Amino acid sequence: MRAYTHTLQMVSEELAIPIEEANQRPYLTKNISRVQRGILYPINANKFVHRDIESYEELVSVLDLIKQDLEVDEWFIDRQDIAVDTTASYDELYKINRMLVLLFGLHTNNKNVTSIEGIRELKKRALVCHDRKYELYIYDKRLESGGKYPYSRCEFRFKLLDANHRNKVLQELCKMLRVLPKHLDELNKLKIDTLYKLWLTESAPDYKNTPVHSLPEFFRRHGDDIFTTNIARGLHDKILKGKYENWIGHYRQSGGNIHFIRKTEIKNYCNSIKKAVENYAKSCG
Repeated sequence: MRAYTHTLQMVSEELAIPIEEANQRPYLTKNISRVQRGILYPINANKFVHRDIESYEELVSVLDLIKQDLEVDEWFIDRQDIAVDTTASYDELYKINRMLVLLFGLHTNNKNVTSIEGIRELKKRALVCHDRKYELYIYDKRLESGGKYPYSRCEFRFKLLDANHRNKVLQELCKMLRVLPKHLDELNKLKIDTLYKLWLTESAPDYKNTPVHSLPEFFRRHGDDIFTTNIARGLHDKILKGKYENWIGHYRQSGGNIHFIRKTEIKNYCNSIKKAVENYAKSCG
């Protein structure tokens, strides 16, 4: 995995050159705007040096050059997007990324999680958790790039930062990744409750779409949300009598194919992302 700063938004109290002139700079991702916090400069620093910036230390140096180019005396980071590119495809990581997004939502007290369907090929394209201050956006880079890049990308977006956050975003992200697996019990309970409510809806005879007639059929339909053995067991015990072990064994023998994510698996995945961020951050102390 490789981590780097994808996009930055800087804030200053001043606009030293005419806004029309400043907006012509190729490293601005969109036009400069005036808000209550000051002048917003949305920047992709990679475009200033025409290559990927490999370290945070270099990023700070490039930002100083951009500040000089815009003739700004002082500014600070208002938003920082940390991208992590994986070596696996979006489809390979879809289930564990779906789990990661929900853990991120629980950690940031945000349940506004959506799955965006791609227009091309009707593929699941992005998983998003967002609010005013934090956002996790995981998307299919292969689909977005027309096949140029084969991997999945995670973007951790930190917004509405203040002047004291210049070197703290990477530290905060590493801390988040370290504690996300601690929300696993909470996630299990949440998914058991939401899936059971979904079962009651979809198994009703008057369900407006195609109703499910059995728990195996429900598992096949919603397997991407049945992350763990605990969720599967909890759902089974709410709906059926008998031992879960006997039921899941028969389900598998009958061709049911479902992968459960172990706690060590999600911990290792978070740790791999954290190590990529640490490698990017190590040059800034």
